[in-house]
Amino acid sequence: GVHSAEHRITQFWWIGLPRGPVPPARVYAQTDALAFVAAVLAGHGVEPGSPYVGIQPGGASATGRWPLENFASVAEWLAADWKLTPVVVLGPREREWVVEARRLFAAPAVVLDGLDLRQLIAFVSRARLFLGNDSGPTHVAAAAGCPVIDIFGSTSAVHWRPWQAPSRVVLNEFSCRPCRGGRCHVYDRPRCILSVTLDQVKQACMELLRETETNR
Repeated sequence: GVHSAEHRITQFWWIGLPRGPVPPARVYAQTDALAFVAAVLAGHGVEPGSPYVGIQPGGASATGRWPLENFASVAEWLAADWKLTPVVVLGPREREWVVEARRLFAAPAVVLDGLDLRQLIAFVSRARLFLGNDSGPTHVAAAAGCPVIDIFGSTSAVHWRPWQAPSRVVLNEFSCRPCRGGRCHVYDRPRCILSVTLDQVKQACMELLRETETNR
């Protein structure tokens, strides 16, 4: 198995690009987007320079979405033990979750929806940690240089893990994964993602926070 970055680069090797190491992906925050996000966070009580953890509970498929209440439990632990303000970011497909998210994520947690791509890049570039399912925002966070916890369900971590970024992948192996997702085709519910425990995710967070504490 090869990573998607390695797979894509072979197209360029075949047309003459000299072979060599595949560099990490990089995205950069723009000044106006940084200012906008800082103002939004300050309006929710997160002052500039205050450490926060970005949390992305969404995902394209139910087989890749860890339960919202599990994210809330980890967020409470990160706030209590690591003094990180949890900031939940919801995309357009998850706006119907806003009420439930605000109920589950107790203060000092913040729930945001409606950030565009430029604002998302600015948001993750200043986060101390990003915790999410295997989804687009998680890869954006990795490309912005944010330490990432990537929770996998039905997708392949070999193919889609964060590429050359400070990260931890959390998953449990099943003979049926990876699969095409959408729904579980073997069990009555998607055991791959539902089998991931709170302790697994907390352990990954703790390891990565300690590993990167001198670099942020």
